[in-house]
Amino acid sequence: MSDFKARIGRDIPKKGETRAVFSIRTSRGNRLEMYGLFDEAIVMKAWRELCANLAKRNEEANR
Repeated sequence: MSDFKARIGRDIPKKGETRAVFSIRTSRGNRLEMYGLFDEAIVMKAWRELCANLAKRNEEANR
């Protein structure tokens, strides 16, 4: 029981950190998953790039 609590304690985000799960599937069907605590700046940068990429793909698909 104490081991379980210790693991939970290490996963609590500190100030400036965000818990995030990134799941990426390539066109070949490969999947990459990363999860854990990340600096908020890194999470926001990845989110902005993902949104920009999705917008670009939608624009190209609607041509």
